[in-house]
Amino acid sequence: MPADAEMVARILGQAFERDPLLNWVLPNPANYPEYFATMARYLYLKHDMVYMAEDGSGAAMCLPPNVTHEALSRRQVFTLLRKMRSAGGVRGLVRYLKLSRIFQEQYPPQPYVYLHAIGVRKDRQGCGVGSSLLQVVLSQCDREVLCAYLENANDRNLPLYERHGFRCIHKIALSVDGPRIRFMLRRPHAG
Repeated sequence: MPADAEMVARILGQAFERDPLLNWVLPNPANYPEYFATMARYLYLKHDMVYMAEDGSGAAMCLPPNVTHEALSRRQVFTLLRKMRSAGGVRGLVRYLKLSRIFQEQYPPQPYVYLHAIGVRKDRQGCGVGSSLLQVVLSQCDREVLCAYLENANDRNLPLYERHGFRCIHKIALSVDGPRIRFMLRRPHAG
């Protein structure tokens, strides 16, 4: 795994420490860098849509149109599920599988770039790093006339996404104790 991919995993692991959705599935934030490293290694790096701020303060992982987590091989899925069970126990694994099914049911019908994760180191949050990373992805979407899509369970991130043109297309509460997820879509802007 390239050194900068490891750094991306560390950045995202730290940035998601208080993410309601990831906390619900994997209660120990110490496991987050390994989760992001595994996802980067198995899926995101292959599609050349992993981004990092030049100063290492933020990172993002995306997928191009028509590529979803179903692109993982059976072996990769098995390894990922084994890691999820090890990190989150049976309860975390069950939640991960439930979440995967819900996400699949909510995918928009039109082609889109999927923004899996965008995160900024704690000491640089609120400094425009997230906006800069988003702008890189969204500029590409606009050039290629593609929608951008993401799931968000952190109310704190809503203003950022809305400021960049994302709109909530659906909302789900996972359970009584689970987070509320907003499925958000941004249509391409004419250049």
